[in-house]
Amino acid sequence: MTLATLPRPAHTLKDSPMQSDAPIVAHIDEVSIQLGTKMILNNVDLEIRKGEMLGIIGGNGTGKSTILKLLVGLLRPDHGNVTVFDTAPTGPDVLHRIGAAIDAPALYPWMSGRAVIKTVCDLRGRPSRSAAQDTLERFGLGDAGRKPVVRYSQGMKKRLALAVASLDDPDLILLDEPTNALDPDARGIVNDWIAELRAKGTTIVVVTHRITEAEQCDRLVRLNADGQLVDGHPDDLRDV
Repeated sequence: MTLATLPRPAHTLKDSPMQSDAPIVAHIDEVSIQLGTKMILNNVDLEIRKGEMLGIIGGNGTGKSTILKLLVGLLRPDHGNVTVFDTAPTGPDVLHRIGAAIDAPALYPWMSGRAVIKTVCDLRGRPSRSAAQDTLERFGLGDAGRKPVVRYSQGMKKRLALAVASLDDPDLILLDEPTNALDPDARGIVNDWIAELRAKGTTIVVVTHRITEAEQCDRLVRLNADGQLVDGHPDDLRDV
């Protein structure tokens, strides 16, 4: 299946550096996943190109997040192949190039927000002394850095998960409903971060239910209830 690039409306963010002949960053090749009698993905073929912002839309429970999980190796297909940066998305060299905030954030509730950031930095072998506070402040969590995550609101947890995803300036960012549960000010912080990523040419894949987010994308695909992936359009969100 060839997925056409959709025209972008005039009021979207700054033009993306993505070109139709840009290198392929990730490829989902004729992938199928079945859970019981339900076909979650049905022979899905999707190429993600360097520098584009790709939006995935569709109804609840159609498997949109499944695509993101495939791209970080959390799931394996029953049939077909997934490659990211020309290899399987499981090795540390690949995973260090990916930032992901998928589903409910997997954070350490007994740690402070600052400790979460420092722990991830330490695991990646990156100096964390200044990175933790700078990253927290970037996402509006500077004053909550010493508070345990268990005391964070849902929106604060979302922002902390995005902060973790931003570490090390990944080449590929995977976002699952990035502004869900956020108030207007927090949505502005996240949208500004996404705009900065686009300006740097970062490849972004976003699952969204918001028309405003969908309209920012260079390309949209829609996952239907039968597991088929088709071209999408922001107007499709009115039906989900």
